[in-house]
Amino acid sequence: MNRKIDRQTHSLGRSLKFMTYNPLSFSQNIHHELSLLVRDALTELGVPDRLLHDFDSHSTIAIDMNEERSINISLVDDRLFIWSFIPISEELLIDNSKSIIPVITTAMEHIETGHLTLGKCNDGFELKALVNPLALVENKLSQVIYNFHSALKIISNHR
Repeated sequence: MNRKIDRQTHSLGRSLKFMTYNPLSFSQNIHHELSLLVRDALTELGVPDRLLHDFDSHSTIAIDMNEERSINISLVDDRLFIWSFIPISEELLIDNSKSIIPVITTAMEHIETGHLTLGKCNDGFELKALVNPLALVENKLSQVIYNFHSALKIISNHR
C-alpha cells in the first residue's frame, strides 16, 4: 500500500514540475475578478454607476449599447475575448468590403494578434479579438473596449 502511495506522490510531483507559467493566461497574470476590471473600465469611459449592475465573472459579460450591438467580454480557455455578433449577410459584407476591410486590417493596440477578426457564424458574423493580458495589467481595458466599439460601429453601419 505504501509503495502505491509513494508512486502516486512521485507521479503528482512530476506532473507539477511540468506545469509552467503561461504569460497569456488570464488567471496566472491577472489577480482581479473580471467583473471588477470591466466595471472599472466602463467607469473610466464615463458610464454612470447606476447603470453598472452586478457582473458575473464566470459567464460572458454583455455590455448593451443604446440601439447598437452588444459588446461581449468572455473568458474562454483562460484567455480574454471581446466580441460582438453582427447580423450581416456575406453578400452585404462583400458589397461593403471597401469600408469594412480597413477596420479588420488596421492594427489595434492591446490585441494579441494585432488585429480584429471577423468570423462567420450562424446568421451573420462575429467581430472578435483576443485581449493581451498586459493590457489588463496596465489598466488599458477601457481603451480596448473603446477601440472595439469604434470598429463595431463602422461595420454595423453597413448592415
